[in-house]
Amino acid sequence: MRWSILTIWLMVSLQRLYAQPAPVLPADSLLPRIARNHLLLQAYTMRAQACRLYAGTALAWEPPVAGAGVFMIPWSARLVYNDIALGSWLFQAGQTIPHPALQRARYRHLAFQADMVLTARAVVLQQLHVRARLLYIRWAIALQKIRVWRRQEATLSFIH
Repeated sequence: MRWSILTIWLMVSLQRLYAQPAPVLPADSLLPRIARNHLLLQAYTMRAQACRLYAGTALAWEPPVAGAGVFMIPWSARLVYNDIALGSWLFQAGQTIPHPALQRARYRHLAFQADMVLTARAVVLQQLHVRARLLYIRWAIALQKIRVWRRQEATLSFIH
């Protein structure tokens, strides 16, 4: 019983002795981390990439269409009296040619949307940077206040 309590006490004291405090990160190192890891900013980046890809497809043509089949087949084959009433074969091939001005307008619109999303991302990033700086400054001030209060407490306990 004694040895187990002694070993636990020894482990706890050694752990406290060799434990290092968490590293204090400067405010400038937090800003790239915010830009890289914040989920809202990642969503804005993905949305901007999607708009860029949509803009790239805005200039594409539709593929040509070809089809074949029968036309005007009767519902019931019992009513068919001759080969003409069985319907006729239909062959179709087509290609839609888009208007170049409409394509360019669609491309510019989607590229502008991507720019708007990136601008919104920049605004949110700037707001997050300001908030991070304010929180960091408040945290540093709070640490200084704690140090001053501890010194005052030690002085008051010495006087008392």
